[in-house]
Amino acid sequence: MLKFLRILWQLPQCLLAYFLILTRSLKYKENINDRPIYSGNNITYGVSLGEYIIIGDIYYQSGQDPCVNNHEWGHTRQSLILGPLYLIIVGIPSATMNMMSSYSFLHGSKKFYKNYYNRWPETWADKLGCVKHNPDGTRSL
Repeated sequence: MLKFLRILWQLPQCLLAYFLILTRSLKYKENINDRPIYSGNNITYGVSLGEYIIIGDIYYQSGQDPCVNNHEWGHTRQSLILGPLYLIIVGIPSATMNMMSSYSFLHGSKKFYKNYYNRWPETWADKLGCVKHNPDGTRSL
């Protein structure tokens, strides 16, 4: 019953996750904190949508950033807090910052890209996911 209420509370995110899982042919990998992780080689990002965490194979397999799972778990907790407002309050700003960071990285501005996790709502997701920001600019668990 509790899981049904969570899905209902996070319905817009869950529907978007179903759409991505089906259209991108994502594969189930494992659960983290009772949330399923789906991954695929045709995506290059991580996203938390309702009850689901979606991570590109590049992050899931190589362990390039050991904080990705915890960061996405932080976004999952944001979704639990905000419910149907999550996509507007967190999803759109996060996706916009991600696209701007990727664009700046591709066009030579590494500073904007490097500071992605130092901006809201990413700092809040890190805090909720127990990811620490170190003085040298790195992140750790």
